[in-house]
Amino acid sequence: MEINICVYHDHYTKAKQQITEIVSLRETLNKRAQKREHYSIGANPFRFSTLENILTHDNYDFCIFFTLNPAIVALMQQVPYMSHIVVLEDFSTCPALFAGWEQLPSPEGSQQWRPAAWEHRETTVLITTPERLVEDAFAFFKQEGLSFNP
Repeated sequence: MEINICVYHDHYTKAKQQITEIVSLRETLNKRAQKREHYSIGANPFRFSTLENILTHDNYDFCIFFTLNPAIVALMQQVPYMSHIVVLEDFSTCPALFAGWEQLPSPEGSQQWRPAAWEHRETTVLITTPERLVEDAFAFFKQEGLSFNP
């Protein structure tokens, strides 16, 4: 089974550093993947204006965002049944960014949010830092129902 992860970053973030983090995440996911599972990452330079169409039509299972664009929250609500990871250096913007969402219990060093609207309850967002991306992504993917070898 192929598990497809879309990666989006914009010009506000450090693209060179993200490539290293994403390659490390993909390699680690594939090393620990169950038999017959494979993780694939699409990290093309998507335009934000076409991202909703890409996420709803290109068979992605998860999306990782490296962005400070506040419009990302509205986009997440328009893509039902998909969970996301947002990588930020600073969590201080999260309460304003996710106004109207409920914050869930989460491990120290990360945050999880879910839309308060009942029709979007399948959407969960993990907020993590670049340094914790691999560790937090594993825990998040397990929470979302994926399993890994030890």
